[in-house]
Amino acid sequence: MPVVGTFERPELVYRRYVTDTYSDGLSPENTFRKHAGSRSGVPRTPQCEEGGISCRHDRINHPTMPSSRSYMKKIDIEKGSKRADARFRITVEETGPYLVYGQPPLAQQFIMPDAEGESWYFQQGAHFPTDDEPTALCRCGASKTKPYCDGSHVHTDWDPSLTASEEPLLDEAESFGGPEVALTDNREYCAFARFCDAKGQVWNLVEEEGERARDLTIREADRCPAGRLSAWLDASHPHEPHFEPSLGLLEDPQRGCSGALWVRGGIPIQREDGFVYEIRNRVTLCRCGQSSNKPYCDGTHASMGFRDGLPGKPEPDGEEW
Repeated sequence: MPVVGTFERPELVYRRYVTDTYSDGLSPENTFRKHAGSRSGVPRTPQCEEGGISCRHDRINHPTMPSSRSYMKKIDIEKGSKRADARFRITVEETGPYLVYGQPPLAQQFIMPDAEGESWYFQQGAHFPTDDEPTALCRCGASKTKPYCDGSHVHTDWDPSLTASEEPLLDEAESFGGPEVALTDNREYCAFARFCDAKGQVWNLVEEEGERARDLTIREADRCPAGRLSAWLDASHPHEPHFEPSLGLLEDPQRGCSGALWVRGGIPIQREDGFVYEIRNRVTLCRCGQSSNKPYCDGTHASMGFRDGLPGKPEPDGEEW
């Protein structure tokens, strides 16, 4: 039987599933004790000399999931994005949670409407600690201690398969030219935040002349949390908002649901076998467990009415963007 570790934390109990077998030959119980210093009970992933993330010339050696595959592929970094400091990374367990390294800040981000009821800005909500190294965040959608993993992925009915393309987002994106600015769009990455629908929709705005249309196109593309949309001032420079490495739990009061895990600031995301997805400034990862484009969000949380059960309102003095 799998072992579940329980740790007392401020205002919550954090439980972490530990797999049955480990490459070091320890029993689950002994392995749990060995790694209990992290409080998450998760064996630490070896780091390469270049820091943080597995080197591109070597596969990750994750104790819970030995891999026979090696990746020599160069790590792609999307134009306009920068790789976060080496201490930050997210490992997507093959059948389990997201393992977050580097202690990036984690807070709810509420999608807030304008006077017409269209998505217009983000407002920050409650903060959640990420001081465990790593911090395991729920990926299956069934944890009772969201946003953290409690081992429910072992028993719940979900498909953890990582089916997203390994190619850069822009390789499969559509382009829309305009008199003031251009737009790229890869619909596979839509997180259904709907900032693109305001003021007549971004695909129409990009075709219009004038400063207003240009500024609205840039604004709406920038607020696409998934990075599905990018506004381009010229052929080589997409407009990207500046983000420090951080995580957001998207909440959508207008739709009455909870959304993706918003990864910001170029935090690398890798599989257990060592493959590193394209590093991007804005990424949304599935939290409901039902996306058809895992690990990325595809908006399914809205159609299924996924709720994470966290505090339901933004903080009155929460940061707005």
